[in-house]
Amino acid sequence: MCHNVLDFPDVDEAFHRPVFRHLVQFQEVQGTDDLSNYPSCSYTPLDKDPAKVLPLSPRRRILLDPRGHLKTTINIIAHTVQVILNFPDITMFIVHSKLESAIDLCIAPIKRIFRDNARMRFLFPEFCAPRLKSGRYDDMGNRDELRSPARKYFTTSSTIEAGSATTSTAGHHYHWIKFTDIVDEQNWQNEDMRQKIADTCSMFQHLLVSPDYFFEYEGTCYHYDDAYNRAITRLGEAELDKQRYKVFVRGCFKKRPPAGMHEEFVAAEREWPYALDAKGKRISRWPQRFSLESLEAEEAENEHQFRCQKENNPVPGESAAFPVGRMHWISAADLEKVQFQYYELTVDTAETITKRADFTAMVVCGTDKNNRRFVVDAIQDKILGGATVEWMVKLYRKWGCRTCKWEESSYNRGLLTTLQRQLTETGIKMHLQWMKRSGTGESKKMRILTHNPFFRDGTLWFSRGLDVYIQKQLESQYSRFPSGSHDDLIEAVGDHFADLKWMEPVVKSHTDHKKIMADHARRKMFEMRQFENVFGAGDGFSDLTRRGSENRLGMLNG
Repeated sequence: MCHNVLDFPDVDEAFHRPVFRHLVQFQEVQGTDDLSNYPSCSYTPLDKDPAKVLPLSPRRRILLDPRGHLKTTINIIAHTVQVILNFPDITMFIVHSKLESAIDLCIAPIKRIFRDNARMRFLFPEFCAPRLKSGRYDDMGNRDELRSPARKYFTTSSTIEAGSATTSTAGHHYHWIKFTDIVDEQNWQNEDMRQKIADTCSMFQHLLVSPDYFFEYEGTCYHYDDAYNRAITRLGEAELDKQRYKVFVRGCFKKRPPAGMHEEFVAAEREWPYALDAKGKRISRWPQRFSLESLEAEEAENEHQFRCQKENNPVPGESAAFPVGRMHWISAADLEKVQFQYYELTVDTAETITKRADFTAMVVCGTDKNNRRFVVDAIQDKILGGATVEWMVKLYRKWGCRTCKWEESSYNRGLLTTLQRQLTETGIKMHLQWMKRSGTGESKKMRILTHNPFFRDGTLWFSRGLDVYIQKQLESQYSRFPSGSHDDLIEAVGDHFADLKWMEPVVKSHTDHKKIMADHARRKMFEMRQFENVFGAGDGFSDLTRRGSENRLGMLNG
């Protein structure tokens, strides 16, 4: 159809075949044609309701293909035309981040096909714009809509309507909603905007005639917390969504599947390594249109934009603040040889445990004489209140921490009573250090970035004895920063470096401190004895100080 009717010569049958297979198919659901009075033809669909004749699942689809690879041409234009030809009474809603773009890039090209395309007028005359008495073709509705002349059943909704995140749609309901580039260069960078776009997509599902109808995304991925990736993330959280959603994610370079596997173009394949040619170079998926040289030049110009628009994988790559390849790992056996001076605990508390909420993260770091930090223990979980306090006390006691750094907030201060009760019951004395923070996303990003030099230069190490889940979360959060959906764990790591003025070797550990205090007590006793030799024994101040020093010396040596 793309070649023979719509005159889209750039559509490549071999390259785009996986995209075609991802879309809703119409085999064996066509209606009947009456060509007896050609060119006055008529078409009767198998059923005017597409939900009754198309496969039951999945009704939710996500298509993420590289910018410039014709996904909008195929999905929004060609596939929409195909939907209308099979179901002329369909009502569709095409939503773009900007209304004018939805009109100019989606509605207008489809109108031109039904108005100016000679092959379409020859094959499907009943669907095409009728000629008016003035000699020009009918506009088939306003700029932001298309009303098909083949339609026989009418509602308040047009055959196709254009919309954006701010479009008012009161009273309108649709059989099919397609989002195209709802996430763009402007609205992905701000957390509030990402949330607004995600809320818009969720709200628009209520515009469907019923949940049995069709709801699709297409675009490119800008952030691991954008509307596309939020929908993808749900796949791993509910069996129902696995049945409802069909996901297609592809980048511009070929990937090398693990042994025994092949590409299915699902989200997890974004983490697969590149396939390489004989020269060790990456391989373009569509070299006829995008040569390796042109892709590398585009990548060199703006790596982050390239990762988003061409690879659908917004990890920073070589320019990452925290390149995972430079993480310093130490085995559990080697960790036992490190002479730690003290341990500290940092706590990053979540205040809710909803599906979209952050995690509570706690990290224990040990510090050696050279002021290197070693992450020796950590948790990340959705816990609140008493469970949070229990974990704090457990980790603090387990490692004999000297300090617990905790974010200062009304919620956390409300947990102090619970914490004090836990400490009393366990007989532990905790030195609590409050950390003041700004609530803005940019400030959080800067806080995490403060430990970037230590991450890179070998001052920060991670134990291979950590739980496997924690190791994977650390690598994932570092590799995706600042575009990841969560960064609670690495923020808790960064808190160990908060408020540092300098990084000099640790000269006096806790053990050294005991020795120093014992020496100090001995000197005081010697001074008291000298005092008694000169002024005589029995002086109240002298006697009290001597007995205090003896008691202190006994405790330190005991």
